[in-house]
Amino acid sequence: MTGHLPFAGVLLLAFTSGLQGQTSGRSQRQIDLEKIGYPAQAHCDYMFQDKDAYAKRHVEFLDSEHLLVSFPLRSSPCDKYGQPTANKFRSVIIDTTGTPLHSFDWSPREDVQAGPDGHILMSSGWEICLLDADFSTLQRIEWPKGQGPQSKMTTWTGRLINAPSRRGFVATDAYAPNHTAYFEGTPARQTASVDTCWSLAVTDGGFACLDRSKQQLDIHLSDGERSVRAPALGKAAALLLPDPQTVLILTDKHRLDQVDPSGADQEIADLHWLVPGWNSGFRWDLASGAARRVLFFSHGARFPITDSSGFGYYLRVAVVDIGSKSIVFRKQYPIDSDVAISPDGRTLAVRRKADLTLIDLP
Repeated sequence: MTGHLPFAGVLLLAFTSGLQGQTSGRSQRQIDLEKIGYPAQAHCDYMFQDKDAYAKRHVEFLDSEHLLVSFPLRSSPCDKYGQPTANKFRSVIIDTTGTPLHSFDWSPREDVQAGPDGHILMSSGWEICLLDADFSTLQRIEWPKGQGPQSKMTTWTGRLINAPSRRGFVATDAYAPNHTAYFEGTPARQTASVDTCWSLAVTDGGFACLDRSKQQLDIHLSDGERSVRAPALGKAAALLLPDPQTVLILTDKHRLDQVDPSGADQEIADLHWLVPGWNSGFRWDLASGAARRVLFFSHGARFPITDSSGFGYYLRVAVVDIGSKSIVFRKQYPIDSDVAISPDGRTLAVRRKADLTLIDLP
């Protein structure tokens, strides 16, 4: 799954020098994405889609052996200030040797992303489609419009988030009251839902909603519900649940803490290195519950001029192993790079322009 903190504005494209990290001696594989049609010069890839303020992910893992690579198709490049979105996009499935297996073209009114069980999720209008690995349609799910502001929109603007185990996914509205539902299986079956959910966190078998005023986390699972109360929940900047029993808090000081059954919290990792200056995007991916690893990545500018521009741009990346309470990887990349972690937590994918590097993690 992927999460993020609130965003101040869209970054301007910039290049920043890389910072050497904990990478020496690790096995790496290089893949030239130009061979699958990826543009040699990235075309506005920091503004892949205008569906939200965050750039569309170019690289995602379908499973630990296959990746989904997506990119815009343009007849000519656009400038760094962001011309209108491309008229068509393409997604290609490759294996870890870079061999293309299947491809699919889609329109700006659609969105394609990695889904559960090696499948693909596509949203189109108010419909959620579960696609097989060859992009054939397995199932169509009609999402309810509800009564909120987005009920008047022609296209759904919510999010689809995979569970850490990749056995299911959550669909959630982008506007209040944030109707949220968990789906699992093939065909996908809705197993948990709520009409209102604030500060969503997705876990295996369900999701959690935070009530900061009550310092309470309500966890909605396929087999029931439970609540967690802790003072630290009242000040949590974000929540992560690698499994239904493990509650992690990202504090406003960019520290990762774990809440134990008594309600006390203990530090897992100090992540302040990820935010050396003004931060405009702090996101994460959870690997499977068995892997118990989290990929964090943050982008911003060390010296901001406005809330959407500056200089000294960065994309900083860190992988946290929850069991050992250690950071097993960290490095800085150019701002227009893209990163993803495999579901088993053992491989990090890093895209820099049309070059994809697969790094074996310890």
